[in-house]
Amino acid sequence: LTDHVSDLLLTPTDTATRNLTQEGIAAGKIAQVGDVMYDAALYYRQRARKPAWFDTLPLQQDQFILCTIHRAENTDDDQHMREILAGLATSPLPVVMPLHPRTRHMLARAGLSIPDNIHLTDPVGYLEMVWLETRCAAIATDSGGVQKEAYFHQKPCITLRNETEWVELTASGWNTLAGASAPRIAEALSTAIHSNQHRETPVLYGTGSAGQAVVEVLCKYC
Repeated sequence: LTDHVSDLLLTPTDTATRNLTQEGIAAGKIAQVGDVMYDAALYYRQRARKPAWFDTLPLQQDQFILCTIHRAENTDDDQHMREILAGLATSPLPVVMPLHPRTRHMLARAGLSIPDNIHLTDPVGYLEMVWLETRCAAIATDSGGVQKEAYFHQKPCITLRNETEWVELTASGWNTLAGASAPRIAEALSTAIHSNQHRETPVLYGTGSAGQAVVEVLCKYC
């Protein structure tokens, strides 16, 4: 309904533009500008901050897996978490997992044991998260935003869900849906670690100038 009553629709991707066209929206009402989240990723990449605890752990830059888990479909299901931990345990690289409060509570409640290769840390701020994303070898997550940030920073992503909003990422091979399945997670981790070199990065979310494009479109419209 919102699409059809709007005078102007600004889209981030080819997929979004195509979806509106298939809804019957006139081409003249659609302007593809790119994703402002990519603008932000490029801006804050230069301002990222190393977590104070990083050098206290047996980690090397570009030689660890970054993992975040917070969605209810995983943290409210003990078996899901067992499978995820079992899959992460197969990683040949150490895993860093900043713990969301929901996840910390669940692990304590369920009494799940943490594999030796997983390093649990306190939650991190945005600038610290960006630093970890740009210095890891790959990312495993159930976060929608982190999936896109992995692509922005050219890191392969293993999504700990059975579906994703960002279909462009799975179609391009940058994102692998592994769900809460230990074998699928293990396979995806192995593939991600060994196949990230010389990987092509398609232009999916614009060129990092979406904000300026929005301003230009609105100025013409007004």
